[in-house]
Amino acid sequence: MESPRLWLAHRNGLFSLIREVNGLANVEEALNLGKGVIIIGPHLGSWELVSLYCSANHTITSLYRPLRHGGLEELVINGRNRLGAKLVPTDAHGVRELARALKNNELIGIPPDQDPRDAGGLFAPFFGIKTNTITLASRLALKSGARQIFCVAERLSWGRGFKIHFEPIEIAEGADIEQHLRAINHKVETMVQRTPQQYQWSYKRFRTRPEGEKELY
Repeated sequence: MESPRLWLAHRNGLFSLIREVNGLANVEEALNLGKGVIIIGPHLGSWELVSLYCSANHTITSLYRPLRHGGLEELVINGRNRLGAKLVPTDAHGVRELARALKNNELIGIPPDQDPRDAGGLFAPFFGIKTNTITLASRLALKSGARQIFCVAERLSWGRGFKIHFEPIEIAEGADIEQHLRAINHKVETMVQRTPQQYQWSYKRFRTRPEGEKELY
């Protein structure tokens, strides 16, 4: 019920729902370095609003995977890109577009908590479980020097609107890809623990298991 409202709302009506924005200076500070910014948007709160807010204020490129229900495709694409977002496919071309956006000192958006199945993932702990974790954001950060900033649109009670939070992630300089993934998953854990009822627990995050481990679903 929430997403169609966000996709179809007039810009002024949409942003009247945002009651507070915290940490936006983290994005501006990162952009001042000239290496682009990777917006990490976990499936917590209203991730659709995160994309819309970012696209209204900056040039942002995000990955997009076609829906299973093709009848909604036009609605979703138009809703997500109507304020200026650029959607690219989840393939080699899309990854090149993300790299190009960072080179142009723009924003890109990547979710940290989808199971990449057999491509582009390494196992890292998430709530104490070895979890197949997407490496794309970390590899782009290591290659480009772009900072990774987490963003969550927290739902306020009784439909009062949203608070948007931009938070940097602390990763030691010289950290390798596995240390990046551990830090990212730990940050997601921390943010989920604040409002656990707003996380998309229905997604089968632990579907892919390490070799020799039994399935969890």
